[in-house]
Amino acid sequence: MVNTIVTDSTYIPELAYRQTPWQANPLQLGVPSVTASEAIHMAGLAYPIIKEPMVIQRTGQVADVMAVGREVNYPTGESEFISFGTVSKDYTVMQATDIAEKLDPITDKYPVVSVGADSEGANIYMFLSAGTQSIAGEEHDLYFIIKDSRNGRRGLSFTFMPLRLACKNGLVYFNREATASATFHHIKSINQDVTSFSQGLLPRMADTMASAIQEFNHMAEVKITDSIVDKIVASAYPDPRLPRSLRWLSSENDSLMMGLTGAIRRTQLESSDAYSKYQKSVDNVQELKDSVASSYGTFNTRYAHKDLDNTAWALWNSIVEVEDHGRRTRGHSMASIVGDRASVKSRSFKTACELIS
Repeated sequence: MVNTIVTDSTYIPELAYRQTPWQANPLQLGVPSVTASEAIHMAGLAYPIIKEPMVIQRTGQVADVMAVGREVNYPTGESEFISFGTVSKDYTVMQATDIAEKLDPITDKYPVVSVGADSEGANIYMFLSAGTQSIAGEEHDLYFIIKDSRNGRRGLSFTFMPLRLACKNGLVYFNREATASATFHHIKSINQDVTSFSQGLLPRMADTMASAIQEFNHMAEVKITDSIVDKIVASAYPDPRLPRSLRWLSSENDSLMMGLTGAIRRTQLESSDAYSKYQKSVDNVQELKDSVASSYGTFNTRYAHKDLDNTAWALWNSIVEVEDHGRRTRGHSMASIVGDRASVKSRSFKTACELIS
């Protein structure tokens, strides 16, 4: 078992100082294995979400879009509407209490162990415990994550995630055919859609866990070439594209183009503020790739005695390691399991499975 992870180019903390993403989030509340309804009330998240008309200031007319959010009442007797975002008139709110009620039969078997929200309440999170299982010879805690975004940008999602206990990495599982994973947008049918989905969900959750564990174990058995490593890492961290407005300047051809030679165009390109931002993005992506390479090398060294070195499992865990613990700017701790960093894990997992199938 790995005791510490020491690398030259990453910002990955030693294992003794690590926390799970929800432990690191001060807005997440650990709860003693309760139902979804109990968790929502314990966390103070039972407040109603409302839609408010928006008025165009210049004309005084009611806009075609609405604001979604919640009303906050202060001890002074004053109240304030906290807007989460702008939505269409067809946007359908599903209250946290309604979501919880539909999950209660499930949380009798898979209880909620953590519940919380972001600072405004636009996003809520629940973690359902599904026990412990051995994957690739190590113990993993199993969770189903319920997230609802009430800001008009994302919807209600159900995701399966084992937590690798050796390093507290969240292994977000991606499979479009997973019957216990889904995303629901806030359209008129969301209440009925979620009701239908939740019926008979328990056996589907068991099927999803079995399928995921089988895929993870397969990844741990397959050795991969440098070429496959490059493809998986490239899917996780695609190279940024040069802004369209600058592409004509990037040509190395010395033939005249709008009166400028290739050398002059190159000078103009490199002096552009937009190019500086682009180059910074390139450097950031390369730093992430270097961090993965360093973590991958460490994993291979540490786990060679278990024959897990140079496997798809080793590489994907190295990507997860960087996303969970190695980002220079951490931001919101939940991003690694339900946000943009989770998308990095999903993309690379999908690519790895396709390449080793």
